[in-house]
Amino acid sequence: MTVPDSLRILIIGYGNPARRDDGIGPCLADSLPADIPGVSVRSQHSVMIEDAATAAAFDVVIFVDASISAPEPFAFETINPEPEGAASSHHVSPELIVHLAGTMYAANLTGYLLAVRGYDFDGFGEQLSPKAAANMEASRDFLLTQLTERRFSAQS
Repeated sequence: MTVPDSLRILIIGYGNPARRDDGIGPCLADSLPADIPGVSVRSQHSVMIEDAATAAAFDVVIFVDASISAPEPFAFETINPEPEGAASSHHVSPELIVHLAGTMYAANLTGYLLAVRGYDFDGFGEQLSPKAAANMEASRDFLLTQLTERRFSAQS
């Protein structure tokens, strides 16, 4: 999908940076340039219900998360809004956020998930494993190209 320059894009990188590769989302979000026109970036521990109100102000929302099952180095997929998406006090799914933004705020947004392959989710520490760091760099390069060209297409 080609996106006009005037459309607003939100990137939400989420995960626990203290749990090694689970911190891929915030690590990638924090590594993005702050001056990409029309792009806002958030780095957070988890996706929250409140993110639906934030997402509703954007045309495109890209969720960035670590994955234990994504193909190497990453997968980039369109999110299908789901009213039955996961929601608990510790986890809200991107599918539910996109659904709520549409139903509660009449937002017409497109959501994507950038799932970056990680490997070490059991240890404590703020360093990514070497393979996860390489996957994060590959996904960052891919995302920067997508943002520069304003062209979003699924890839896995």
